[in-house]
Amino acid sequence: MVAGARRHIRRRLQGLRHRGPPARAQAWPGRLLHGLSVPLVVYALIRNGDATGSLFKPAELREELWVGGLLGLLLSARLAWNRWGDGGSRLPGDGPAWERRLARWAHRAIYGLLAYLIASGFAIAWLRPGARIDPAALFFASDSLALNIALDSHAAAGNLLMGLLALHIAAAFWHLLLRRDGVWQSMLGGPFSGRRRPRPPAQT
Repeated sequence: MVAGARRHIRRRLQGLRHRGPPARAQAWPGRLLHGLSVPLVVYALIRNGDATGSLFKPAELREELWVGGLLGLLLSARLAWNRWGDGGSRLPGDGPAWERRLARWAHRAIYGLLAYLIASGFAIAWLRPGARIDPAALFFASDSLALNIALDSHAAAGNLLMGLLALHIAAAFWHLLLRRDGVWQSMLGGPFSGRRRPRPPAQT
């Protein structure tokens, strides 16, 4: 019974594997923008306002504004590259339709949440002077309604973004380990571009 279950699982997993040509490699601008954005997003999520107390430390708040500004530039460049360059999805055209739809909407949600986090972060910095904040309150911590909305929606957007990034990472491993369609390798370039090298002729 166990052996039969293993064979069944093996056949199901093999059925998920991509059979057509591998994903087309990203050009170097796309890989560069991705490589610069990832550590900056991770840094921003770790060094958030709760961790640094930036609402009460002007120097920390200025650092967050610099990070937000850099992320805004990278996000704008990435969207421009996707629109007018060679960016966009690298999913093979013969993949399942649900996979393409999920990838498209997940990327749109990630870009939208990043844009909102940047905008709301600058709004928080603009609304913070003069507002009284209770550091012990979880919600509506200040005496400014606009600042409360900016703070709470900023925190909610950050939590949503972390969930989507976890889904994004899981999808990357889905393509690497199960689909094996070259999507993971397409972001690395060079010898890891996902292009299959032709096999040398067999020697007789």
